[in-house]
Amino acid sequence: MEREPREIEEEQCLEVKGKGGRYYGRSRHIAMKGLVRIRLVRKGRTRQPVYNITVGKKRASLQSVPVEVIGTYNPVPTPISPSMKAQGVIPVKDVKLDFDRAKYWISVGAQPSDTVANLFKKAGLLYEQWPTPVKAAKVPPKVEVPTQDKQFA
Repeated sequence: MEREPREIEEEQCLEVKGKGGRYYGRSRHIAMKGLVRIRLVRKGRTRQPVYNITVGKKRASLQSVPVEVIGTYNPVPTPISPSMKAQGVIPVKDVKLDFDRAKYWISVGAQPSDTVANLFKKAGLLYEQWPTPVKAAKVPPKVEVPTQDKQFA
């Protein structure tokens, strides 16, 4: 017996006291406010990194429980034999990604980090001119220039 998605969404709804609203666990409402980021979380051993591509709250710790894990990324290319190298085989980095879920989270407003945006561009999920998050410009300190209004003799 399958339940309707609407019933499941209502079950995941939690009251947040003092916040003036509700938090929907996997719903688009938290993404609409710019509170969700798609970023990499490092797993693996020393000198053998493997990253999970996760969707999580913007201010949450990387070690906290993510909203959803949508893929993995292994930046270390798989080693190839000399015979394969002679044939012109190029070592590749391993990326496993759930395209449907990635498209969904981007469509509801989740912002990818710079590295994830580069991965998504190579995979064809984002266009090349994808806007990066705006960083605040540094304001230079004010320098007072002495004025000589009155001349003393």
